[in-house]
Amino acid sequence: FLLTCRKLGIYTIELQHGGIGNDNAAYSGWGTLPKGGYRYFPDEFWAWSDADCKLLENWGREGVKIVESGYVWPAYFQKKSQI
Repeated sequence: FLLTCRKLGIYTIELQHGGIGNDNAAYSGWGTLPKGGYRYFPDEFWAWSDADCKLLENWGREGVKIVESGYVWPAYFQKKSQI
């Protein structure tokens, strides 16, 4: 999917959808990225917290924008339950 989007010039954003940490195979161990990174990475990551942003920044992936978007689900479900 990401490679196809990249080939078509479509900007991609990955939304954090679970915990990020050194024990998460999808979000850890990226310290040895090749120069320029991988073609399968999105252009941007939206992370829940500053701590999550810092973990992603430790990858050393040039050209990937990391944004602290916040964790909106608790507020969303709280508001929905009041309806």
